[in-house]
Amino acid sequence: MEISKLNNSDLPQVYEMAFEAWKDAYPGQSDAFIRKVSKFIVRKNYYENDYRYKISEDGIIRAILLGCEKDDKNNALEWVELQTKDLHGSELLIMNNQKDYLVKSDDLLATYLTDIDIKLALFISNKRGYGTKLLNHFMKESQVKGKDKMYLWTDSSCNHHYYPKQGFEEILSFANANANMMEEDYRTLFYSKKI
Repeated sequence: MEISKLNNSDLPQVYEMAFEAWKDAYPGQSDAFIRKVSKFIVRKNYYENDYRYKISEDGIIRAILLGCEKDDKNNALEWVELQTKDLHGSELLIMNNQKDYLVKSDDLLATYLTDIDIKLALFISNKRGYGTKLLNHFMKESQVKGKDKMYLWTDSSCNHHYYPKQGFEEILSFANANANMMEEDYRTLFYSKKI
């Protein structure tokens, strides 16, 4: 097990991890389309900065964590605009809903961040215990870089109960009308933690 920086060359493995994490969230949709949505989710949270980490084991990425500062930018919205040109019907609706959901949630969370805070943007682990090791590494690295608090948002389709167990405090929770999810009480949750 090795913690290291996540690089652009790692992205194909990360896209596949995201697909595996969210493939059941889009019933009735093709794997090709779900891979496109998963790739957008990764791209929306991937920044060319010092806050990209992975845990690898025997050359296979087992956990990733992407973070960003308040004013970090990327080209994910331009990328998804190009992707939607080939989509129609339910695929176009789902992709646009996903884009709107991510943008609105990110924009709202950004109102909490200051220049000395850090955002945990994307966190995926497929091996028990590796996520916590990566999160602890990220917190230490962020603290060394002078960060004060860590913020994140997640939703009820994810393992949101994990964060309070790691010392995060829920600061906001609201019902979400994301049309992609079938849960009756689909919620978006914001968390923070002093580091």
